[in-house]
Amino acid sequence: MLRSQRRGRDPPCWLSEKEPLVGKRRVNFQRCWLPVSRIGLHRRGVERVNCGPKLLDLGEKGVYSSYTCRVPGGDYEGYVDAHVRRLEALRRAGIVERIDADQWRIPDDLVSRAAAHDAGRDSQASVRVLSPVDLNKQIGSDGATWLDRRLIHGETADLAPTGFGQQVREAMDQRREHHIEQGDATRSRDSRVFYRRNLLAILREREVVGVGSDMALSKGLPFRAATDGESVSGKFTGTVHLSSGKFAVVEKSHEFTLVPWRPIIDRQLGREVMGIVQGGSVSWQLGRQRGLER
Repeated sequence: MLRSQRRGRDPPCWLSEKEPLVGKRRVNFQRCWLPVSRIGLHRRGVERVNCGPKLLDLGEKGVYSSYTCRVPGGDYEGYVDAHVRRLEALRRAGIVERIDADQWRIPDDLVSRAAAHDAGRDSQASVRVLSPVDLNKQIGSDGATWLDRRLIHGETADLAPTGFGQQVREAMDQRREHHIEQGDATRSRDSRVFYRRNLLAILREREVVGVGSDMALSKGLPFRAATDGESVSGKFTGTVHLSSGKFAVVEKSHEFTLVPWRPIIDRQLGREVMGIVQGGSVSWQLGRQRGLER
């Protein structure tokens, strides 16, 4: 049971490290280190978890008491609140039981159950990369950015009014003004904004040409931009991450080009590849396979 005493700002003083007083009883305890994300019982003979804030094992079965904690830096309320948030998460998972505003009943197998809960939650978590380029760099980018796709399709309904959603809205506003300054968009008298036709393709081509020209200086090979419908072939030598996406570097003896990357060609690194550029993508014909791979 963890009892939070949040009425005062200063943490209570220490009792003897050998025999602290709990209620009217004196019990033995030892100091243990536990991560906020995995609060659990720690008994003698069990390996210490060496991370995160400290709690004290009071020696009584299933009993934790925050008033015996020595608080690093003196931030008693913040220290206890961190553990309260974790206990509330465990309560929602059905692992601990809240008795009242300041107390939770802790099961004997808290460590194993909390670990299993975290493992299950982590295995279900997924992260989708929206863009390899942060918001600030997208604002003035030459390429077709994640912000551009949202602007053109008018995607704002899913953005929260605060936090990251607010940051995205502000970045979209700045990106819109950038397009107007560059002549890629116009604002009408009624404040509506109209974007150039095929803007994403134009931006993508603009960025690829700029980056390709810079790469030509270091490679010592001329860069040639691939056109829609063109067949490209050569050795797949690597990839580059642009605001417009990930591109494959395809080299010949006398020139190289950048074409949209697809996972299918990763295992062809260092080998000859051939494909057809089609509408911002490439249909790849690899090895001895017949037909085209997208």
